Amino acid sequence: MRSKPRGIALIINNEFFNRSTESTKREQEQEKLDVRSGSNEDVKALEKLFGALDFKVKTERNKGRVEMCKILEDAAFDDHSNYDCFVLWLMSHGQDGQFYGADGETISIETVRDFFSSKNCSTLKGKPKIIFIQACRGNQKGKGVVADAPQSPTEQGQEPTTYDSEDHSDRGFNFNLSKVIAEHADILIANSTISGYASFRNPRHGSRFVRCVVEVFQEFAGHEDLLSMLTMVNQRISEMGEYGTKQVSEPSSTLTKKLFFWPGL
Repeated sequence: MRSKPRGIALIINNEFFNRSTESTKREQEQEKLDVRSGSNEDVKALEKLFGALDFKVKTERNKGRVEMCKILEDAAFDDHSNYDCFVLWLMSHGQDGQFYGADGETISIETVRDFFSSKNCSTLKGKPKIIFIQACRGNQKGKGVVADAPQSPTEQGQEPTTYDSEDHSDRGFNFNLSKVIAEHADILIANSTISGYASFRNPRHGSRFVRCVVEVFQEFAGHEDLLSMLTMVNQRISEMGEYGTKQVSEPSSTLTKKLFFWPGL
C-alpha cells in the first residue's frame, strides 16, 4: 500500500449493553451481556496502532443493531477511490456467526461482509477489506495439550508432493475477456477465536487477540505481509493462558494478493 492515508480504519466497540424490551426474561437470563471491562484499553491500543500505520481512524462506541448497520452502510458508500485498503474492527459479545449490538440485537458476520463486497462497495473493488472480530463464538474453553509434534516432510527438507489438474469448468473458456473479479474477493475476516469457543479478555489489559495483533503488527508490519503476521498472532495467542483457558485466533481470507502495510521499509 502506498496511498496516504492508507485508508479508513473503523473501530466499533460495544462495552455497555441494554437489552431490547422485546427480548423475553428467559432470553435475558440465557444471554447475560455483561459490561466488557477492558475493551477501552483495546480501543486505545488500536487507535494508536492504526494511526501509526497511516490510517484515518474512526471510532464508534455502544451502538445498537440499527445504528451499526447505518454506520457500516455509510462506510461502504464512502468514496474510497484515493485509498488502498479498508479496515474494520468489531468488538462486542458474540455467538458463532453473529455479534451483539449494544441493544442486545444481533448482526450476522455475513451481513457485515456483504456491505463491503465489490458489488456493494464499488470504490473498494479489487482492494483489500480487512475485518477483525473480537467476540466470543461460543462458550467452550480451549483446554490445550502438550506440544510434541513431529516435523512435517517439508520442514525436514523433503519436497512436498503436488497434484496439478485442470478444472473442467475452465476448458474452452476465453481468458481474453475483460477482467471480472469475484464479488467477495479481497476480503479477510480475522476472528479472535474458533467456532464454538470463547474469546478471553482481561478487565485491566484488554483482550488477548487485540494485544497480540498490536504487538505483532508493531514489530513486523515493516516487512511482513498481513497473513504472515496473523499466523504469528495465532502462535502467540495459542501460547497464552493456562489449561482450560486456551484460545487461538482464526483468519479466513479471499485476498488475491499479499498485503503489506509498509512496503519497502
